[in-house]
Amino acid sequence: MTHEHALHLSCASAAILFLTLLSWPIKPIAINWSSDVVPTNEADIDAALQDAAAAALENREGTIIVMDAQTGRVRALVNSQLAYEQALMPGSAIKPFTALAALRAELFDENSRTVCPGRFTGLNFSLPCVHANHLPPFSPAQALAYSCNYYFATAGQRLGRDQLVATLREFDFGQATGISAEEQNGVVRPCEIGNSAQADCRERAAVGESDHIQVTPIQLLTAYSALVNGGHLFKPQVAISDHFQAVERSNITIASQHRAIIVDGMRGAIRYGTARTAKLDSLPLTIIGKTGTAEPAKGFRTNGWFVGLAGPFQSSGELDPARVDLAVLVLLTRAHGSEAATVARPRWSLR
Repeated sequence: MTHEHALHLSCASAAILFLTLLSWPIKPIAINWSSDVVPTNEADIDAALQDAAAAALENREGTIIVMDAQTGRVRALVNSQLAYEQALMPGSAIKPFTALAALRAELFDENSRTVCPGRFTGLNFSLPCVHANHLPPFSPAQALAYSCNYYFATAGQRLGRDQLVATLREFDFGQATGISAEEQNGVVRPCEIGNSAQADCRERAAVGESDHIQVTPIQLLTAYSALVNGGHLFKPQVAISDHFQAVERSNITIASQHRAIIVDGMRGAIRYGTARTAKLDSLPLTIIGKTGTAEPAKGFRTNGWFVGLAGPFQSSGELDPARVDLAVLVLLTRAHGSEAATVARPRWSLR
């Protein structure tokens, strides 16, 4: 097995582990590949990913997508209808993009520190924070790792009407990705001026709790991939690896210092933040991610999101944009983001 193939297999194995860890509830899955059945090509790995994704979702309502973050090739997909035919509020999964908009607007930088009072309270909108009370003042990366609602709602207040929308549109939120003729465009629209019923619209949008911001899972996954891989926004394509041709829809300019803060925050979410109980940081890979919980546009039961990206292990915890390998999205209906990233750790044997 070549070093390059071993790397791909390792990252694919991590994705399978993602899929097992991120479903709830799920019985432990043991994969025992003997030497004569280890996947030896991309098609074998894709099949293993698809089987693991289907098993991980089991009888839960939701969707799982595994995509190559460097090409947009979809390597596994469960429940295509929910993956790109329905647009939903993303909840806290939108916060890395709120962070990018706020960093671009110079509302804060890596040296900024903010004390969280434990709750954001607006005119018609109040939202508690889920992290522990009395923590030291947050840096932007820590606020992202802990998914601090106060931090990002107040950033939304300060961003104004159009700045977050402009950043989201750069990542093609509100537009079809091109994966299917049946996909939804999603919704990205500015808050209405002078509408008292929309008094907290900017704050709601900044934390993903506004019907002004609705995304499909495939939109969210392609956007995250571009955010982390250096700005390359690919068209997602369900295709085999043979003769695959990547299609780059756009190349988004993302300042390296802004990317570093956001990646640090997503790494913190795995290590000590909202996704810590999944223990993904114990794997021999560099893994970053973000959880999200949001109410559906109609109804009261929340949806749980998790988006994760993996690359080769580096002791520094850095994630080279060119070496981000796999991107994984899990959406569970009637769940919370923490449920999408937490389950009893299964026993695995990969040899």
